Amino acid sequence: MTYPNEPVYPDIITDIPGTIPFTYDANQIILKTQFASGRESRRLMWQGPRRDVTIKYNGMSYTEAQSFWEFYRSMEGPYQSFVFYFPRERTYWDEAFGSSNGEEDLINLPCKDIQLGQSFELRRGNVVLVYNSDYTINVGAGAQGCDQADLDVPGEAGQNYFFSFTGRLKIKARFSDEGQGFSELKDLLSQITVNLVGLQGELV
Repeated sequence: MTYPNEPVYPDIITDIPGTIPFTYDANQIILKTQFASGRESRRLMWQGPRRDVTIKYNGMSYTEAQSFWEFYRSMEGPYQSFVFYFPRERTYWDEAFGSSNGEEDLINLPCKDIQLGQSFELRRGNVVLVYNSDYTINVGAGAQGCDQADLDVPGEAGQNYFFSFTGRLKIKARFSDEGQGFSELKDLLSQITVNLVGLQGELV
């Protein structure tokens, strides 16, 4: 089973370069209950944090500005979701990225440019899958250029997938509900700040 392609945000390294600093917030929803005794109960509502991203562009060329504007319009502003790749390779642990439907044999991992020489771990529920036995990895073969896992056996419906790896993180996101501002200076579009809202991970 394969999953549909989603649009990909223009790469902030190769397509339309962003400027430093690249910033993000990791958000987690926690259900809190305060008892009369003073005891507090907390329960995680999400399997993993969702990241809201802020990207700054300075001196974007006219061509780059047009490309960005067309992408923004094609997403209908904050309406449609898309894939966003973090700019730098680093190590991530237990990234939650979707649930099994009981039929999948190919899944798109939450990463790009995975370092196969580094340690990595694919987990489904509480079970760690064995590389080259339970699954193999096809670098860059998935939708939107992400890395892909070829599973020998699909999971049980509802089981969550987690992946630890070294590479570029992939998240599902959309534009924030706030209007997108543009500042033009002759043939340059300068000092644009883009805010993306991180969404629940899916096997896309």
